[in-house]
Amino acid sequence: MRLGYCRVSARDQNPERQINKMRTLGIDERYIFVDAKSGVDFNRPQYQAMRLIIREGDLLYLDALDRLGRDYDEIIREWRHITRELNADIVVLENETLFDSRKFKVIIEPLEVSVYPKRAGRPKILTDAHIIQIMFWKSENLSNCEIAKRLHVSESTIRKYLKNY
Repeated sequence: MRLGYCRVSARDQNPERQINKMRTLGIDERYIFVDAKSGVDFNRPQYQAMRLIIREGDLLYLDALDRLGRDYDEIIREWRHITRELNADIVVLENETLFDSRKFKVIIEPLEVSVYPKRAGRPKILTDAHIIQIMFWKSENLSNCEIAKRLHVSESTIRKYLKNY
């Protein structure tokens, strides 16, 4: 089953653009969940209703990653819950290339990288978890310069990774 989740931060904002995207994908109206509430946590009525319905094999569409939430750690926890525990998939329409769990089944955390065997060649400076963090910050409109400062790498490194993804 295909589901859509839409969120705006305030009641006076219009979620219609997001809803129309879900309709265009052919998602049945009863499976489009819409909240008009801040993404600071996941205590949102329609999000919780969607969580009760989603099952193994389902596909959840989001317009943008920040529609899921605002806190990076909580987004990762929810992503894992849906994709690993429930065995459903998530597609973020704004950036399907990077955020489509049908393509990437594992989100690699920095601690998980340390247990992998060494590879030949030049080591990666940024892990997959860093890339997800970069994409989240880009959705928040942070500049490459600010992201580079936060990750303690050069701005050209950020541009290189963004180009590849």
